[in-house]
Amino acid sequence: MVVISISCTKSEDEVPVPSYKIPQSFEELKRLIDDPEWVNKFTSETGMTIANFGDLPLLFYGTFDINHKCIYDSAVPNNSQTNYALYTYSLNHNNDGFDSMSYETTQSTNYQDSAASDSTGFQGIGTGNTYTITTYFKSHGTSGNVTYTALWIVTGNATFGANFNITNFANAHSCLIMLSKSADPDNRVAQPGTVRVFVNQ
Repeated sequence: MVVISISCTKSEDEVPVPSYKIPQSFEELKRLIDDPEWVNKFTSETGMTIANFGDLPLLFYGTFDINHKCIYDSAVPNNSQTNYALYTYSLNHNNDGFDSMSYETTQSTNYQDSAASDSTGFQGIGTGNTYTITTYFKSHGTSGNVTYTALWIVTGNATFGANFNITNFANAHSCLIMLSKSADPDNRVAQPGTVRVFVNQ
């Protein structure tokens, strides 16, 4: 009798399937970010932080920088520890209370990226002039000749000055969830469905 033993080994190129649900729209992200079970699973697996404390009872604005260092990439795990670019985020609101986020890369000649949001949410907790805040938004961006649509989550410890102008943004984490992109022959932009988390480095 001949016994044939077949062993299954995991390919080094095989990418683990995330255990958390990847949101496909701003509305779905807004719902998930209020779900403690999803937040716990998402943050445990990705290293992202989320201030999940309900709606933020104030309007804040200003600019802050996050020097994007990748700590998690759902599609290309080897991207972890890659330094991308310095991003300047701008948060604006008008007298009607409408808030919007925009961002652009600075101090980089190899990686140019900019975008503006069309849907934005905020939550956080704190006292005095210091709050832990999370903002999440849908953006329409451009990287070189490639246009894309993405969801973002940005969390940090914000210190406010007069009229809630942000004067410092510490312990920053940002998360990109790519939804779609135009033709990208040079693979400049992450593939749709990619979740990528950055810390300020």
